[in-house]
Amino acid sequence: MTSFHRAVAALAAAFLFLGTPLALAHEEASLDALAVLVDVRPTIEMMEVQVFQLTAPVIVLSNLDSRSVIVIGETGEPFLRIGPAGVETNVRSPTSYRAADPSGERPLPAGLDPSARPEWITLSRETTWSWFDPRAVYSPSSPEWTIPLRVGRHVGTIFGSFEPIDGHGHFATRLVDPVTVDGLTLRLFDASVPAIFVRNTTQEILQVPGRSGEPFLRIGPRGTFGNVLSPDYYASGSQTVRDVPPGADPAAEPRWKRLSAEPVWQWLEYRARLPASAHQRADLGNKRKTVLSWTTPLRLGSDELKLTGQVEWLPPRDSHGEHTATTEWLGPTAAAVALSALVVYVVRRWRVSRLRR
Repeated sequence: MTSFHRAVAALAAAFLFLGTPLALAHEEASLDALAVLVDVRPTIEMMEVQVFQLTAPVIVLSNLDSRSVIVIGETGEPFLRIGPAGVETNVRSPTSYRAADPSGERPLPAGLDPSARPEWITLSRETTWSWFDPRAVYSPSSPEWTIPLRVGRHVGTIFGSFEPIDGHGHFATRLVDPVTVDGLTLRLFDASVPAIFVRNTTQEILQVPGRSGEPFLRIGPRGTFGNVLSPDYYASGSQTVRDVPPGADPAAEPRWKRLSAEPVWQWLEYRARLPASAHQRADLGNKRKTVLSWTTPLRLGSDELKLTGQVEWLPPRDSHGEHTATTEWLGPTAAAVALSALVVYVVRRWRVSRLRR
């Protein structure tokens, strides 16, 4: 095997790691500014782009269109191809290697020729991919960044800019009508996909429906149960965030699985998730405003309850005058891990408190 082919194999391995759901360490404090998405042109209904900040800016592109999206590399060559056939990368493109190395310290393999005919390797059969893009890394000399695209015969561009950390415009999710019932604790944890934490010490069963209205969770005196035929059982981090299997059917009779002996659980609440199209700064303006209102229906015993909330856009400090911590960096898997750790902690304390009585 030549050194070039060894580099290709290493690249594939690195990209397979990077393409998994984002759950890397957050090192925002070491950054000078955060990369943000301003606009995407042309507008394609089935394509979404988002930017997250981890150790370096991460671009996430999802394409459900029948046409492939080709992401252009730093020297004008095709770099990524995302479409119905999955995700492919051009191993002749230097950007393919730089996008898998956020530190920028790894030398490029010899023999790269971005002007040569693209040599594509398949990275995934999915239609969503994430990568570290060097063009979105902050530089004092470049207040804006762009990433060219091709969609069919159309030429497009991802437009971005940078915002200082201490005045970073961001979204904040909050409850506007909290549920107040003795023995029932409901908490919201903000993230790109907000999470709901529940502790139910009443003698009633709390029923949580899925997004299609099907039974999803039951939390009560006998512990926590999940319906394994609910798509939300897999997508909402009931145990881990997983792909929804073909057999999941919200219209089928529930099939319950005991998840915990305690009445404590959490899930990722996609009803409170802001669509990716709403992340474009060009459409958000410089005024604080509500961009999404959401409701999670619940039933405690025979009582109907509603957990309602809003997602607000908080512009950068220079146009708004105040600042709160941003949580836009946190992806679904990171939120699930964080909430799982919290549940373990609460369950342990709950068990200790019961033993002490």
